Amino acid sequence: MADQQALQILNCYYGHVGGAVEFFEAMKPDEEKTSNVIGQYFDSHPEAVKRIDNLNRLARDMGFKVEEVKALTIVLDTQDK
Repeated sequence: MADQQALQILNCYYGHVGGAVEFFEAMKPDEEKTSNVIGQYFDSHPEAVKRIDNLNRLARDMGFKVEEVKALTIVLDTQDK
């Protein structure tokens, strides 16, 4: 349910759902790096890694486009003025 709502929000705001799985892709364990603590977490929690497939399936089933993710062009100034 949360993944479905997240995709709806992304699609509404950006007009596509590109980038929805980037976090999970980055957290997948890297076989070349044995010191990836976060990757080790996901090794022992395969249901989290399955979310990539679920998000891709949901996006397809909901008819959402997956487009290239573009870098933000605005840098937010968080300092008080």
